[in-house]
Parts: sequence; structure tokens; C-alpha cells
Amino acid sequence: MASSAVRAPLQIKICGITNVADAQVVAEAGADMMGIVVEVPGRARSRPLEQAQDIAAAARIPLVVLTVNLPLPRLLTVAETLRPFALQLHGQESPEFVCSLRQSVGCQIWKVIPLPLRATALSDEWKDYIAAGADVLLIDAAVKTGAGTISGGLGVTADWTRARELVRVSPVPVFLAGGLTPQNVADAVRAVKPSGVDVSSGVEHSAGVKDAQKVRDFITAARGAVG
Repeated sequence: MASSAVRAPLQIKICGITNVADAQVVAEAGADMMGIVVEVPGRARSRPLEQAQDIAAAARIPLVVLTVNLPLPRLLTVAETLRPFALQLHGQESPEFVCSLRQSVGCQIWKVIPLPLRATALSDEWKDYIAAGADVLLIDAAVKTGAGTISGGLGVTADWTRARELVRVSPVPVFLAGGLTPQNVADAVRAVKPSGVDVSSGVEHSAGVKDAQKVRDFITAARGAVG
């Protein structure tokens, strides 16, 4: 595995960066990492690879690239082009896929674990992803729609009780996402005790456009919750 992304006490990632100005805003606000959504059809915050290059070039903090079910050859092209700190897999990528990716890239691999809102138990699937080479697990809320189960960028809060279970037993860092805002992130950090938090829609004033004050408030609240 690559070396851990997480430095004590808490890492803060601002995701869904869609423009150069916002890349500068989150860095100046003190975020530890920024995320770009790349080539995800139907997502307002997604950007084509060429535009993502411009944003990545302006990044002054480590870059995490979020993709959903990209074929391995295309994902390798994205990784080679953007040279991110980490690739965040947000789809139904299998442990076998993660293993193949691990053999092909030197950056970190983050695997999202979608958590149903009414989960009665925590699935053991996360263990397979760690065995395959995932460096970080990221919990996000999963919502069933007519098009299937989706997660990420929905502003829906994850199940913090189940998230805390995974934090307690996982041998790799666990980040928490899903419905986090400046108003609830401190409670989330205290309840879940994650290695990091990840926010997108909760610090925006419109889809894909960050609100600088909300970003600063989120970071202040998150860091203030760490005892």
C-alpha cells in the first residue's frame, strides 16, 4: 500500500471543485485536500479530463480524483494525465478491479463504501477492498432511486452509528462523507471519530460553486471538534 494520507488529528477534503477559483479558495481556507469529479455522466460537478487538467494545474494542495466505474484503461489515462495524490472510486468497482489498479498506479486508492440509510448491519465487503490494496475507505450515504442506488454529492447524511463501527475495526483510515455541513460536521467528528471528513454540496451556494465563507466555517468547525 501507499503511505497513509491521514495525518493526525483530522484531514479535511473539499470535493467537487469545478473551477480554478474554487481550487484557490479551498487551499487558502486551509483544506488538506481537494477533489475533482472526472467524467461522471449526469453529475453537475463532473468535468471532462481536459478541463480537469486546468483545475489540477492550479491545485496547491494534494488532489483526489473521483471517478465512477471508469474502465481500467481510461482510469489509467486519467491518472497519468492528472497525476493525483489519490484516485477515489465511487462506483461498483470490484476488489479485483482495485487489485488490478493497485498494480498499475503509484498513487493512493480510495474506495467508497456506500452505506444504506437504514442499514441493519455493516457488510464485510470492505475487508476485500483492503486486501486488494485500498489505502483509504470513504463512507457515503447511499440512496435508492429509479435508476439504481447512488451516493455522493446528494447532501444526504450517512448512518453515523454504522460509520463509527467501520472506523473502530478498519486497519486503514476511514473518511466520512454524506450530508456534512458547517452546522453538523463537529457533531459528526465527535460521533464517528473518522480519520478525515469529505464535503461537497454542504459548502456550496449553488451546484458546483463553492461558498468561501462556508468552506472556512466547515474547516473551523471540523478542526474545533477534535479533542
